[in-house]
Amino acid sequence: MICKYVNRDTGHKREYNRIYATDIFKIKKGYLKPKDFFTKEPIEDNTALNLITKGIAMEDFLLKVFTELKAPIKHHHKLEYTFEDVTISGEIDFLFPDKMVIETKFPKEPLTELPERYKDQCEFYHRVTGLPVYLGEFPYPMKLWPYIPDDTRWEEDKKIAYDFCKKVEKLIPAKTSTETSTERLIELIRADTGPIFNTYPSNVGIISTNTRRRSHRWPI
Repeated sequence: MICKYVNRDTGHKREYNRIYATDIFKIKKGYLKPKDFFTKEPIEDNTALNLITKGIAMEDFLLKVFTELKAPIKHHHKLEYTFEDVTISGEIDFLFPDKMVIETKFPKEPLTELPERYKDQCEFYHRVTGLPVYLGEFPYPMKLWPYIPDDTRWEEDKKIAYDFCKKVEKLIPAKTSTETSTERLIELIRADTGPIFNTYPSNVGIISTNTRRRSHRWPI
């Protein structure tokens, strides 16, 4: 039952020009490839399932604490950053408006520093909200690891997101083929199409959240 819950369909469908902030590290490491973009592999490893369920339970408890103490927080606050026709999206665990962001994790081993695998996600949250970002390490007492913003990382992350989405787009059949099934689409994009060149442009970025929309000129 727990495995079924963790792997349930949440209704979040992949789009060729939209990636999650959590995808960026996977792309960097080669864990996520364009040909596998629309394929969701189930999580079946017991260690991973154990950590995920513990993290969910502790996050739910923390939400209960904040709610009953009437703390001014927004839970699972959705964010987007759009530039050209590419969108990076994410969902903040706990947003304290005008104060800070807390992204909670339940790592396999106690942390000694903020791991590289979480930095791109934290960078995205900082750029969209403009607020300090902390990684909240479970279990209790929760330890807060501050994220230090990095301009170079942000530019690199946008470039990675753009290049990846363009590679995915090139693998998709012609848009006139409206009747192509999901299974056929996956089959087609798994084909080896050879090198795809980097065409990352300069442009205006658009930031939006579920409570506001605004645009900024970001140096690309």
